[in-house]
Formats: sequence, structure tokens, C-alpha cells
Amino acid sequence: MYKKNFSRVGAGKFITIYPNNEEQFIELLEILYFKLKDFEGPYVLSDRRYKDCAVLYYRYGGFKEIIRYDDERKKEYLILDSDNEYIIDNRLAYYSPPKGQDEIISYKASNEQESPNDYVFKKALKFSSLGGVYLAEDINGENVIIKEARPYINYFPNGIMGTDRLKSEYNLLSFFSKHTNVPKALDFYKQWEHYFLVEEFIDGKTLYNFYMDETPILDVDFNGKKWNEYLIKICDIFIQITDILECIHDYGYIYGDLSPNNVMITEDHKVYLIDLESSININEINLASQTFEYTEEITSNNFFQSDIYSIGLLLLSCLINRNRLYLLDESKIEDVIQQLFSNYTFPIELKELIYSLIDADHANRPSTKEIKENLSEIKEILNELEINVIENNTSLKKKIDEVKYSVKPLLNGINSYREKSLSDVYSTSDIIDNLYNFSNGLLGIAYTKFKMNEVSSNDMQDIETVISESKYCPEGLYTGRSGIAWKLSEMGFLKDAEKIFPSTVTESSNLSLYSGLAGIGLANIYFYNKTGKRHYKKNSIKIADYIIRNIDLCSDIGFKKGRAGISLFLLEIYKVTNYEKYLYMGEFFLEYDMEYIYHHKSGALLLSTEADSNDFLSPYFIDGSAGILTVLARYYKVTGKEDYKEQCRRIADTLLIKHHTSPSLFRGLAGIANALYDCYLFLNEASYYEESVNLLRECLRYAVKNNNKWELPNRTLNYLCFDIAEGSAGVLLIIDRIINNRKINPLFFIDNTEERIVL
Repeated sequence: MYKKNFSRVGAGKFITIYPNNEEQFIELLEILYFKLKDFEGPYVLSDRRYKDCAVLYYRYGGFKEIIRYDDERKKEYLILDSDNEYIIDNRLAYYSPPKGQDEIISYKASNEQESPNDYVFKKALKFSSLGGVYLAEDINGENVIIKEARPYINYFPNGIMGTDRLKSEYNLLSFFSKHTNVPKALDFYKQWEHYFLVEEFIDGKTLYNFYMDETPILDVDFNGKKWNEYLIKICDIFIQITDILECIHDYGYIYGDLSPNNVMITEDHKVYLIDLESSININEINLASQTFEYTEEITSNNFFQSDIYSIGLLLLSCLINRNRLYLLDESKIEDVIQQLFSNYTFPIELKELIYSLIDADHANRPSTKEIKENLSEIKEILNELEINVIENNTSLKKKIDEVKYSVKPLLNGINSYREKSLSDVYSTSDIIDNLYNFSNGLLGIAYTKFKMNEVSSNDMQDIETVISESKYCPEGLYTGRSGIAWKLSEMGFLKDAEKIFPSTVTESSNLSLYSGLAGIGLANIYFYNKTGKRHYKKNSIKIADYIIRNIDLCSDIGFKKGRAGISLFLLEIYKVTNYEKYLYMGEFFLEYDMEYIYHHKSGALLLSTEADSNDFLSPYFIDGSAGILTVLARYYKVTGKEDYKEQCRRIADTLLIKHHTSPSLFRGLAGIANALYDCYLFLNEASYYEESVNLLRECLRYAVKNNNKWELPNRTLNYLCFDIAEGSAGVLLIIDRIINNRKINPLFFIDNTEERIVL
């Protein structure tokens, strides 16, 4: 609770007391005040300090859980306000009493600011429990960076605190900025109880942003010249990084936290290291930061060489960034290096340098001088070398066999989820309160095993639990009872499914396919096709008409919550009714979302995830251009419009990039593979089949292998995951579809795969 990365809302809290009434509350405060007034401790951001006692705080909040769930059954904590109405119990990093609540305590501890008026804070760049990092302006109108530290946070056993480390950073910046490229320390002051370091603002981009902007590995079309130019720039950048580290080492210090966000590159390609908070000398080894994505454990034996190791992982990340995966499985470092150098004709000297930098025997790692010499030699080689793609002549049959081989070990991995805690199984912590849904819950795992003919007695117990407990789930398709009912019906539990299905819901402010009305409407069509019962058809028509009348309630973009997802429902209601208005409105809604597809500089056609911005572009299924593609292909199939076919090709051809950020179904490679397989089916173009298999092979590169048990990470690659949306079950579901040439898209698509029974 005193660490920098602990929740800001909970940081510093130790004991919570719940008084029975206001009188007892006031009495307890006074008793505790006289016992604790001389103690020191961190300020609790969410609470108000009582008088001048540094360890006694209070806030208005719930004593026992009063919970409301949203459309995805995510928790909202409630309390009663002064009008006896339920309102959200906002658990914020600042004191925030309920609206209308009178203060019981008239005394307010002073927190008047004592700082000079030399700085105007413009915006917060990031926060931690230790404090914020801010962009500010000094008295001369120049931009500066201000870092904050609160007492008794980031507390080390020897009594050193985050405030001490901030003062140390001020001293280090003051010294090293005279010798190398680190920001200048401009000021250090105390403001109330907090401490602030003011340093020079470096106008540029982080190494991570440089990678995302410049790397050719994300480009649709291979460009050898661009690769040469990029790698020469990377060599220049790392020569400068090594120069800075060499200077820091010469004075007995290490940098200690080399990462892409701590390297700044100016417009003229001058490099700075901007954060010396973790910089220590050999006598401060007990202050070494914990191991992160780009560091190893720092000891007295590998003290200076630990920075050399970080250079190696940082250099590798500039070729392809998968560093979080290495914390799950260190052997993936070797796999990634071998993959890169078997795909591209990179200089072998670059490969040898990376291996030497991360050598397990730190004594074998090169010196900073040798690193710079090696990078200079690689630059010269790149000036003469033409980088090319190494053609992969593996036959399609062999590729398919490779993917087929993964099925059993992936199933073994999925079976291991019972050994893990809930938070380690599913892709979101909120799912513990919605344990049974298709996307992130128990049903998705059971359904995948059903499709693979691998249902065990334990799985049958899970299915029975879903049937009995699903009444507590929300109504949506991907998130709740509509999807649960649909999949249970597919698995042979039709009677139970019809009892669970919330078919009578025909109005809501949530119109989406994912968790709202369109999804419920689509499930009504499924059950109409399945049973022929006309009330399902009537309900779906009511929903379609309601959505069309109230489409302004939909402000999102894409398949998940936007009009593209709604248009899929309208296409299916058109196929059931032959009413042209549904086809017309479906096309109108789909084309509306397609206006938000942009040409990315990589050459890809990506969908904006926000209607008022193109800053966040996605190629993925649930919120990106792959989701649009799955719907568009079906509109082509129904209408035969050549323009739709051409647009499908244009989108699909820009999604063939192998090196995406994760293997997952909703936001990763598996979802794109599934969309390309749809193109193979609906456009009748065989090349998309092989491309979908290629992407499945790439998914398997992420597998953490333990003998005959393979497990896949979630989309952020920071833990192993088993659900449909982000984990192994979703990838395996698409492997089953593509390898076995199944026409049905298992993600709630109808595709006329079942004949309607007419009563």
C-alpha cells in the first residue's frame, strides 16, 4: 500500500473503522486524534485529514456493498444521498463527498500552498500513488516538466522514501546534464507537504512512439529501402543511448530503468534519457527497481552489466516489440530473434550483437565502447546491404498440419484453467461478477470444448451451473443471457436456452450488437430460424423498428457498439422478412461507420475507435476494420454489389500484416484471421484461406509452452488467459473453424446455416 504503483485511491490506507452513527463517528475521531496526532504517514488522497493528524482520515462511503450492474454486468457501487436516492459511490483520488451531503466536521486541516507562483500547470501527463508528472510553464513562458513526490510513499526498508529519491534525481540531473544528454534540473521545492522537481522540457517523441511511427514491420507492403533507413536511424539512436550510459557508468552510477518511454528523440534525432529516478550507485543496491520488461534483477555482481542487458532488450523491441511476453516466458526472446532473422535479411552482426547484450553470463556482455563500435560497423554494412524478405516456401498443407498440431496442447492448456484463480483465467477483473457469459466467461470455454468434441464431466457441470446461474447475467448477446441462450441451444440445450433467453426485451437506450438491443434482436432471429416460433420474429421486428427510430442513441463506431454491428442485425431481419427498408437502413448504417476508416501511414485501412477523432485506429474484429469487413462481406453476398466486393478486398488486403500486438480473437491476430476466412467464403477467393492460416501460425508464436500444454497471453501480453475474447479459447475456436473448413462463423453470425421451420 506504500509502493509507487499501488492504487492511488487505496494508497496509505491501513485500518478502516465503520462507526454506527454520527455521534460515535465524532467521538471516535477525537479519541483517535489524541492517540495518533504525533504519528506521521502518507496523505490518503481519497479522504479528508482530521485536524492536523497526519494518519487520521475520513470519507463518506458505503459500509456494505450496494451494487448496480451495467449492460455488461460491471459493478457500480452505490450509496444513498441526502435525498435518500441511490448515487454512485465515487472512489476517486481526491476527497469527493456525495452531492448535497453537509459536512459533519467543521474543522478542516490546512493545505494552503506555499510554493512560489513561478509555474502554471498546463496538464497532467501521468499519475502514480507517489504523485503526478505535469507539463507546466515557467515565469518566462517556457515549457517545463514538474515531477511530484508525496512523503511515505515508495518507502524502502532503510527509511528512504520517494521524496528522497526525487531529491536524488534533482542532484543527478544537476550533475549529469553538464556532461551528457539528460534534462537540466531547474528547481526543487516543497509545496505544502509535497515535493516537486522542475526539469527541462525535451521537445520530441519517446522511443516507443518513434518505433510506432517509423518501423516498417507494421507496413502492408515490404520496403527494403525503408528498412535500411530505419535500422540506420536505430543504430544512431542506440549509439547515443550508449554514450549517455557510458557517461553515467563512468561516475559510478547505473541508469537502472531503460525503457522506450524513458528515451526521448528530438526532431533533429538528438537522444536524451529523461528519468533518473532509478539511477543508483553500487552502495544503493537495496534501492534497485524491481524487474520490468526491459530490466533484469540488479545485484552487485551484474551492476553495470544490467544496463547492458536493457540495451539488448530495448534494441530488440525496436525490431519487434513483444517485451511483455518475455516476462511470461523468457525463452520467447530466442524465438523472436530467430523469427526475425529467418524472415528478413538483416545483418548477422545485428543478431550477434543482440545475443551478446543479453548473454546470461553478464561477464560476456560487451562494454559500452564495444557496443558503439559494433553499431557503427552495422551502420556501414546497412549502407551497402539491401534488406529483403526471405521467402517462405512452406506448403499450405504443412502450414495446416502445424496449426492442427497445436490443437491438443492448446486444449491441455485450457483444461488447466481450473487450477488458477478467476482473475488469472479471464481477460477482465470485472468478469468475476459476470462469470458465465460467452465472451469473457465460463460458457465461452465450455463452448469451445464442445466444438472440439472434448466436453468432459467437469465441463458438463460448468454448463449446468451456467444454466442455473445465468438469471443473474445481463441481457446482451456477447455479455449475457442472449448469447448464453444461443450457444446453449447450439450445444443441445434448447429448452433451457429458451427459458434463459430475454426475448421480450424490445426497448433500451443501448442499441448495440454487443450488449444491447441489436444483439437481442439477432438472437430472436436465431431462435425463430431454430424453432419457427413466430413471436421471435415479431420481437425482432419490434426491435429493428425501435432501433431505426432511435438510432441517434448510438454514438459509437464499429462492430461492438456502433452502427456496423447494428447493420448486421438489420441484414438478418431483411433476410427473414424481405422488407426492403431493413436492407436500406442496414446499408446506410454500415456505410456511416465506413466513413471512419482511414488510410494509416503503414498502408493499412483502419477504423477509428472514436467518432470525433482519428487518433486511435484499429484493425481488429471487435472495434476495428476487421469487424467492418465481416459485415461488409455478408452485404456483398446478399446484394451482389461489386462495390462492396471491391471494398472488402481493399480492407482485407491491408490486414495481411503478421506482426500484430497479440494473438487474441477480439483484438488480435485470430480475429483478423477469422475475417479473412469470411472473405474466402463470401468472395470465393482462395488466397484469403492461406492468409488466414498464416495468421493462425503467427498466433501460435505467442504460446507459452510447458511440455504438451500450451497457453496464450491476453491482448496486453501480461498474463496467460483462457477466455474467448482474449485468451486460448477464442484462438482455438477460430483454429477449429478454419482448419476444418466450417462455414459457420461462431461469433453469433447466422449466415443461413440452418433452415427455418415454418409452422
